[in-house]
Amino acid sequence: MKYMRFRFFEIVKVLEVYVMNEHKKARLLADKYEIRMVVFLLALLLIIIGIFVFVHIKFKSLSEDETTYNYHYIFISKSEDSYTANHIYEQAREYGKPRGIYVERLKESLNLSYTNSDYVKMAAAMKADGIFVEASDDEALKDSINETSNEETPIITILTDCPGSRRKSFVELGQYDLGREYGRIIIDITKTRTPKVMVLVDDNADEGTNEIINGIKETLQYEGNHLDVDFIEEEVDGTLNFRFMNKIDDILSSKALQPDIVICMNERDTQMMYQAIKDYSLSPDAQIIGTGITGSLLKAVKDGYFSALVDADASQAGMMCIDSMTNYLKTGNINEHIIVEDTIVTKDNVERYLNEE
Repeated sequence: MKYMRFRFFEIVKVLEVYVMNEHKKARLLADKYEIRMVVFLLALLLIIIGIFVFVHIKFKSLSEDETTYNYHYIFISKSEDSYTANHIYEQAREYGKPRGIYVERLKESLNLSYTNSDYVKMAAAMKADGIFVEASDDEALKDSINETSNEETPIITILTDCPGSRRKSFVELGQYDLGREYGRIIIDITKTRTPKVMVLVDDNADEGTNEIINGIKETLQYEGNHLDVDFIEEEVDGTLNFRFMNKIDDILSSKALQPDIVICMNERDTQMMYQAIKDYSLSPDAQIIGTGITGSLLKAVKDGYFSALVDADASQAGMMCIDSMTNYLKTGNINEHIIVEDTIVTKDNVERYLNEE
């Protein structure tokens, strides 16, 4: 019985020791848990503080932007390679800043491959105050411009128009004035008193083409009356590139057909002319006058393939875009056609333009 009692107390003592040990372990685990919780909470607090500071700084900068800019205009061009379009945008952006106007180039911001019709819809969805777009006669673009105008977002077309659309204005190099400039260049570069001048006319040419040709003819008549010009209007396919290039190959490869001077009246024809010269390894005797200023065309002037390029004055066009849009938003008044001066690039000044690229 004594032994049984002893064993009982022994078991109790062991249990007490076990319980005490477990209690110590539990306290130790609890302490570790508490320490981990404290560390976790401190880390979480630091993260929250970091997020708060970041959001505060971001919100502050956005607030400053919002107070700085009263108008948000979106600029949409056909190509990122166009010297003139790029410089119109840059001039518009810089001219707009001190006037509380933010000009955003949508293609540059999104870096995606959509049509200008798509970009116009995006700009409208962004609730822009105004849109500048280098347009065309594309029906989808016309529909987008009309839909956007119905939503009371004004659109100004630049460099090329979208005929029949509800755009508010068209900033352009006047067609007749452009023709006069071509005429003056012909007078300056001709090497003979009886030059054969060929103007490439797209088979889908519009009324503007006739204005250009009238400008050329009248300038040659009044300022170049010492010349006996053989003036040829050569119709080319305005839709199929391979037909156009074959036509160029035929014209520039034949001594009998090759004129003294060739005029390309739009940027597309000018680019295709340069492409045909390179692809067919042509060495034309004809002097070529192009329209539009891009990096590749500037190189063509430098290398002697083109005698001159004509395009709109980008600085003046950029300022006119901003002034016209802002005036419309404030007063509701705007000129339907805004004529800008021209820029002429020749071998004498091409380096300056190449350095600005």
